[in-house]
Parts: sequence; C-alpha cells; structure tokens
Amino acid sequence: AAGALIAQLPSLLLQGSFQQLQATWAWAPASLKCAWGGGKCVEGENVSQAGKCTPECAAALDVAPVGAAGALIAQLPSLLLQGGIQQLQATWAWTPASLKCAWGGGKCVEGESVSQAGKCTPECANGTKLPAVECPTAGDSEWGDVCMAGEECAEPLYIGNPNGCSAESGSAVLADAAGRRDAANAIPIATAIASAFVALAS
Repeated sequence: AAGALIAQLPSLLLQGSFQQLQATWAWAPASLKCAWGGGKCVEGENVSQAGKCTPECAAALDVAPVGAAGALIAQLPSLLLQGGIQQLQATWAWTPASLKCAWGGGKCVEGESVSQAGKCTPECANGTKLPAVECPTAGDSEWGDVCMAGEECAEPLYIGNPNGCSAESGSAVLADAAGRRDAANAIPIATAIASAFVALAS
C-alpha cells in the first residue's frame, strides 16, 4: 500500500491534489474540531467535524447613549455648515408641558398662552376674535428659535400676526404691538450669545 501511494505521488502533486493526498491520511474523526475566531460558539468552545457552530457575541454593553452622542457629533459639521442650528436644538429633550405659544398682539381666548399642538384664538381689545392659530407640535424645529439647552423651555413661542386687530377692526391696539413677536423671540438667542461671550472671556 505504501509503495502504491509513493508511486502515485508525482501524479497527485502535478494535478494539485495535495488535499486529496491529505485525505488519505487516517485522522481520528473525534480529533477534528472547528472553532469561531471571534469568540466562542453557543455549543461550546468548539464543535466536532460535520457539526454546526452558532457564534455568540460577548455580553452587550450599554453603549446606546454613547452611540447616540457619537451620531450627533458626526452630524455637527453638516448641521452648522447648512445653518442647521435649529435642527440641532430640536434634538434636545424639552419637557412637552414647558412648550407654550402666545400671541404677540395680546392674549388668546384660551388664556395668556396655549400648550404645544394647541390653538390660540387671538382676542382684540374690543372683543373681536381673530381666526385661531395653531401652536407647533413638540417635534417642530420652530422651538429652536426660543428654547435653549435644558429640559425646560423658558420662553413662549409667539405665533400669529401681532397687528391682526388693526387690520380686522381699525381699533387701536397696543402702541408697541408691531414687532413684538420678533423682538420677543430674539431675547433668548441674544441672551445665549451674551452668555457665550462671558464664558469665553472668563
């Protein structure tokens, strides 16, 4: 048998059949094991020949917050270059109950302010009521105009036309009604910029 195998060696090697040559060796089947290079199998450290290995990863770490923060950091250049600071602010978790809208020309029939996703019905000094205006929902990017970092939104978002009563009835409204919305919405942003300069100076 050994002589026959030796006689076949040139043919086996020339035909690239080294694996076929190895297959003629008699390994004990129980010694043929497989393992997963990335860790261990569910079935054990290794499995026998013709068996199956189910790779098992290491225990999952609590990396969700880190992953979310990493994703946000990765988006910062794009957000800033595209003027997307409002979108960035919208990712902060403001308490929905703190998101309020007010009317720049006076008060709403519903009160001094209304909650997010609610409606404000502007009421003129003479009792005339203007068409209702919707307050944006919590996920709307408009909240980035007035809400700074933190859980609470300290300032209301002014909605509607502050000069609506003048156009509707011709009655006198507050003398400074014009521009109240833009001025009020600009206060938190100006405060944030000033705080940033103070922090840099210190």
